[in-house]
Amino acid sequence: MQKLHLDALLSTRWSSYAPIAGNPSICVPGKPLIDLKPISVVFVGKKFDDATLISITHAYEQATKHRIPPTLE
Repeated sequence: MQKLHLDALLSTRWSSYAPIAGNPSICVPGKPLIDLKPISVVFVGKKFDDATLISITHAYEQATKHRIPPTLE
């Protein structure tokens, strides 16, 4: 990622190798859950740069509104 000047990678396939290699990863909804077929998007960040990854995924969730918060009773 450093050679390409990237802050994060985006994938629709979760890879368990990112955390093993020390890279933080966050999985968020990739589309609204209208048809009950969930699709996730995985963001993988640079080592020790969790704050940037959280900022990127938060901006994605705010822009797309795919996440539906649970209703608490």
